[in-house]
Amino acid sequence: MATFLKSVLAWVFLRLIFKNMGYVQTLMEPGDELLTQTPTYKQLWGLALNTGHTVKSFGLLPYAGWAIDIDELNSQLSKQTKIIAVCNPNNPTGYIMTEAEMDAVVAAADRVGAWILADEVYRGAERLREEETPSFFGRYDKVLCLGSMSKAYGLPGLRIGWIVGPTNTLEDIWRRHEYTTVSATMLSNKLAAHALSPEVRPRLIQRTRDYIRRGYPILESWMKEQEGLFSYVPPQASAVAFIRYLMDINSTELMETLCSEASVFVGAGDAFGMDNYLRIAFGQDKKVLDEAFARIRNTIEGLK
Repeated sequence: MATFLKSVLAWVFLRLIFKNMGYVQTLMEPGDELLTQTPTYKQLWGLALNTGHTVKSFGLLPYAGWAIDIDELNSQLSKQTKIIAVCNPNNPTGYIMTEAEMDAVVAAADRVGAWILADEVYRGAERLREEETPSFFGRYDKVLCLGSMSKAYGLPGLRIGWIVGPTNTLEDIWRRHEYTTVSATMLSNKLAAHALSPEVRPRLIQRTRDYIRRGYPILESWMKEQEGLFSYVPPQASAVAFIRYLMDINSTELMETLCSEASVFVGAGDAFGMDNYLRIAFGQDKKVLDEAFARIRNTIEGLK
């Protein structure tokens, strides 16, 4: 393992705006397909589609606690699959893959020689356990793992992220990065390095987990009071939950109504590939959450 790490491990700080563009431009050629999760953060999906590539998806199953639909993963796989993209822990559900699911993704990629692109920005933001979510890095020779200062570290203003993967591939990504962003700011680089130091990193991770673990019981209590209006699977990680609502209204329309009438912002489910869901954040102080949840409830009552 030490030899493997020495031969392939490389990592670079990148401006976050570039991260997914670099993957698509570097790895994909005409005729290649992207296979990604649903629901998931859809920036990569959009970049691949807008550059003329076919995008396929495999589901996460809400009735199974958001477990991966491995049968659909395998059925959607083809010789043209160039990238299998996963987000672990998942955005927006907060689901953490099991070891068996990670092995299934690796086996699928290996079967057709595809890359695994693993968005791991929520590693460290676990709600229920102390050990961090396992990484895909080291499980397969064609893996690129993405991290950032934004989620688990709570420092999105630095606009810094990183990629870990094979050295030659990262060199190709870096060359494309130079066409869009010469460099991140020196101050952002220095602050990110300080935040990731052995002395500071554990404190930032614990701060994030404290917000998650204090906020979740408030969400849980509020959900129990809604008399069947919502249903959800408790997130295993992250400060967000993907909540199904039992109303006949499009999720983007509902999101816009909550913004305009309640001054509360939530994520629309169809922006993640599934309508009739809302992505609701709960990593806030109790006073903020109580006010926001009351406004959501009042607005929905008006719609009903």
